[in-house]
Amino acid sequence: MLNIKNFLKSQLSAIYPKKCICCSELIDENSYLCKKCEASIERNTEDICLYCGFERSDCVCKYNVYRFKQLLCVFKNCGLAQKAYYNYKFYKKQHYSEFFALEMCAAIKKHFGDIKFDFVCSVPSYINKGYDHSGFLTEIIAENLNLIYLPYRVEEDRLSISELYNQHNVDNSNT
Repeated sequence: MLNIKNFLKSQLSAIYPKKCICCSELIDENSYLCKKCEASIERNTEDICLYCGFERSDCVCKYNVYRFKQLLCVFKNCGLAQKAYYNYKFYKKQHYSEFFALEMCAAIKKHFGDIKFDFVCSVPSYINKGYDHSGFLTEIIAENLNLIYLPYRVEEDRLSISELYNQHNVDNSNT
């Protein structure tokens, strides 16, 4: 199955060559960014507050802005990263999902590598009906981190996350 997928990818790349997700310059098949954009995209540094997700120099924990137990932001919300993510989210550039998901996976492994997660669940979005950008990311993250992916559809399920997880375990034990 993987060979067929790779074959189809190579055939499509002959017709539709891969382009940088930030500037649309032609790039090789194993990249997502051209060299210029790779050097310019603003990632968060090593010194991240894992409670608010900002760099420690910009930490907002003292303002109680966010109510998360832990949070990790891979990119700064500005410049090339912001433009690429907005294009992905609002202009339905689904093929960007792999880039963002793999960047998230690398950050999760680096900062939370010692934590054993049970599953990943996407946060429902009401902005683009029929286009679940968070679901695309979550599915790739689950696959790359070897986790259960729970597709959470508020309109269909109306379950809490724990109920959804328990239902998934029951469904899988019956097969």
